[in-house]
Amino acid sequence: MTATPLEELRNKLRTYVSENGLRHTQERYRILDIAYNARRVFTPEVLYELAQEEGLQVSRATVYNTLTLFERSGIVLRLPSPGTMYQYLMTFQAEQSPLLFCTQCAEFSTYYRKSVKAILAEKELRPPRFTHEHAIICLYGICNKCKKSAEAQKRAIEREKAKKKKK
Repeated sequence: MTATPLEELRNKLRTYVSENGLRHTQERYRILDIAYNARRVFTPEVLYELAQEEGLQVSRATVYNTLTLFERSGIVLRLPSPGTMYQYLMTFQAEQSPLLFCTQCAEFSTYYRKSVKAILAEKELRPPRFTHEHAIICLYGICNKCKKSAEAQKRAIEREKAKKKKK
């Protein structure tokens, strides 16, 4: 019988914790379940709030430390998000499709047209003498929502200028 992705992640955590002489705590596995079920990019604060909603009484420090542990074990990836609080995504989700990062609102979204694995399968994109473990493709730019907002602000400023000229 094949293990589910969550069971595989639990096994990965169990192995990492054992190999590094750390304690197996219920909180770590509960936080893993919560992060897995988030199914989206999350910050430590969002994960802390989700844990509280689930009735898990942990401190923010526990959430931050657990995310560091998850990152070291390859369970989550810390996403390159300039100028914002660290954001994380489950490693297996990051490899499913490229990410889009809006530099205005600091939100991530996903581009589902082609998987990261399919992109990396293209011969010219594979680096020589290098075997990758994880991959993220992240495009930076401005989302449509922020673009429309900026355009609306620009039009409003132009209307104000036009009104002042008429006076």
